Amino acid sequence: MKKVCYGTNLTLPTVSNNGYSGVWSPKFNPHQTTTYTFKPDISDAKPCIKTIRHTVEIKMYIDFQLEYYCKQGIAYIEAIVSQPSSQNIFEWKINEIPVNETSHLLNLSTHNNLLKDYNIIELTVTSEDGCSSTKFIEREDKGSWCTIQKGISPNGDGLNDYFDLESFGGVYLRIFNRYGIKIYENSLYTNQWWGQSTNGTLLPTGTYFYNIQTVRGETFTGWIQLINEIKN
Repeated sequence: MKKVCYGTNLTLPTVSNNGYSGVWSPKFNPHQTTTYTFKPDISDAKPCIKTIRHTVEIKMYIDFQLEYYCKQGIAYIEAIVSQPSSQNIFEWKINEIPVNETSHLLNLSTHNNLLKDYNIIELTVTSEDGCSSTKFIEREDKGSWCTIQKGISPNGDGLNDYFDLESFGGVYLRIFNRYGIKIYENSLYTNQWWGQSTNGTLLPTGTYFYNIQTVRGETFTGWIQLINEIKN
């Protein structure tokens, strides 16, 4: 039985080992394990020539997702593999440069020399069957990774228009006013707060206080300054 990777085209030989030409049926299918039958040409084959059957097994590529997150102030990219195996091979690249990391987890702080203002981090995962798949993730402005803003000014200029916590991998966010009253809450937060209350009302300029809980068990508290055109 021959094994090929999913989606790979394979040309089956049209001449047998003993020199008889013929055709295979059905047509080769690169997406499904199939048994094929070799039928020699009638004009070329002797009556004693038997029909040949051959199975081609289709092996699947490794399916995985890349997740970016911060933990204890360090930025990581982790491959979440659907079929984990100790035989899987991980090959990372940062901005097209291979890095010396062979696990499913990449600690970006150990490769600061390769990081720029705009980065493409690429991972190729190869299974024990030799089937490889590649995915990448893009990250901008390494200086802001794993830091929490001190202020937002939602005026549409593209600078600090919202409270950006995307690098923390999705969090439970609560925001309080100076009296300790909760005015905003989101259990799946990434970057949706631009100075509004939970019901959508734009809040006045002032200092607000946050409580952030990450999916990896960390809690952050602090303040953030909101600057807008509403007068206190």
